[in-house]
Amino acid sequence: MDLKSSPETDSYKYFDPKLARAGDSGRKSKTPFTDAIVFVVGGGNYIEYHNLMEYARGKPGRRISYGCSELVNANQFLSHLTNLGQEQS
Repeated sequence: MDLKSSPETDSYKYFDPKLARAGDSGRKSKTPFTDAIVFVVGGGNYIEYHNLMEYARGKPGRRISYGCSELVNANQFLSHLTNLGQEQS
């Protein structure tokens, strides 16, 4: 959200509707943004959610929404791991 350059994120696609012009899709805004949506395809968890909320608390004015396509509790997660272990055998 701070738009700092990092080797880990420099190759990520960047989509900003304010900068959307023909042939201008790779340009990054210089202004940090305050709203973000984090969506996990697959299993999301409380730890990811909690870490995002802690990050937002440390940065006043930042709003982060978290979503996932599947939210499992601890028993369901262990069941998934058991099924994966049986498939590998």
